[in-house]
Amino acid sequence: MKGIVEKIIQWNADTKTILIRPERKVTFIPGQFMMVSLIINGKLESRAFSLCNTPDKELLEITFRVIEQGKLSPVLFNLKEGDEMIIAGPYGNFRLNFNDKNAVLIAGGTGIAPLMSMIRYNKHHGWPIKMILFYSARKPANFLYMEEIKGYAMDNKLTFIPISQDPNEVPEGFITGRIKKEMISSYVPGLNSHFYLCGSPMMIKEIELELKDMGVEKASVRTDKW
Repeated sequence: MKGIVEKIIQWNADTKTILIRPERKVTFIPGQFMMVSLIINGKLESRAFSLCNTPDKELLEITFRVIEQGKLSPVLFNLKEGDEMIIAGPYGNFRLNFNDKNAVLIAGGTGIAPLMSMIRYNKHHGWPIKMILFYSARKPANFLYMEEIKGYAMDNKLTFIPISQDPNEVPEGFITGRIKKEMISSYVPGLNSHFYLCGSPMMIKEIELELKDMGVEKASVRTDKW
């Protein structure tokens, strides 16, 4: 179906959020993605983008970093309000389990996108799931949705651990270092949680090994590799 660019938010030089008005309302589970397609040089190019919004919203929200050598993202990055695209979905098994009591969310960079949908859904329903968010990025300037996330943390609705990978740039309230079992266990009480990991394949592989060493069952870990 057709989607129209309704609004664009530019976070930094290479990262944007696009709000899309679909032809009809899209029903999905937080964590899922849509396929976005554009005709480029006479050829249909497609890529998956996780949804950041909650299912009750009319507009679809995607957040992404442009890949200079990519086929679709440079063109998508330069779209203007009112431009059209083709969208399909939702798809994907990376979904929030509504029966969770405790959820640990771990994001790297733009991997925060589907986790924002989960966090916002949880807020919309009165925070029935106790959530802990580990969010890692190269530098403080690369973090997205920070004011919104900090607001939830200040209201004591979300435990938030921002992690700067640059040891020379660690603002107050941040920590630095790789996400290891020692870091996770210092914030996560016990193993009765579901873990949701979203980021690069290398990051996810490393954290999966750390969780395995901690004794976390494989069935309790869900991943979305970008």
